[in-house]
Amino acid sequence: RQQRLLAIAVAATSVSILAAGAAVVVQRVRQRGAQEAFRRRLARDLHDEIGASLSHLAMQSDLAREQLARDDRPDARLAGLSASARATLDDMRDVIWLLTPRTGTWVELAHRLESIARRMLDGIGHDVVVHGRPPEGLAANDGAREVVGFLKEALANALRHADATRVRVVFEWGDRLVIRVEDNGRGFDMPAVAREEDHYGLGNLARRAAALGGISAVESAPGRGTRVRLVAPLK
Repeated sequence: RQQRLLAIAVAATSVSILAAGAAVVVQRVRQRGAQEAFRRRLARDLHDEIGASLSHLAMQSDLAREQLARDDRPDARLAGLSASARATLDDMRDVIWLLTPRTGTWVELAHRLESIARRMLDGIGHDVVVHGRPPEGLAANDGAREVVGFLKEALANALRHADATRVRVVFEWGDRLVIRVEDNGRGFDMPAVAREEDHYGLGNLARRAAALGGISAVESAPGRGTRVRLVAPLK
């Protein structure tokens, strides 16, 4: 009987060890998957936020050097370099803010969205309008990252491609978050652009909206400006 009890105890211990080992393996696999997803998000954020700014800085630096070689005064070019450097620093701060363990409350996220809109549109006619109030509680890190990325992508498109003289940004807080970015720029041919997935960053807008469990819509026509809209659940 003692031998049988000992055998049962050994078997139970072995099963427990195997189960614990399996749990560790499963956990490690999940962690690797989460880490890989995090690396992909980080790479995308760095590409979207910093890559374009650094490319612009490099191009402006080359042009300023050419002007110096011709004994031209690159004052305007250097002023542009200074502005681009400050914009790149702001972009890096946004990325760092999104990578912190806690991005903060919905209220803090709302303030940051408004701050980003005003900062990016400084120097151009703009309106930033807020309807409703953000909910209480903490905002999810992933959701905050996608919302900020969507807004910056939409604003960057208006600034780089639209030749707009005025941009209107509207935030609507309620059961869901609605963001509208409207410009009075030159617009573009929607059917033609639809055949090019990532033209004007439209692919990025759609992917970020889908990651939020929401939808995005873009309306535009030549000479009639562009309107970008995000509708996303608050979770």
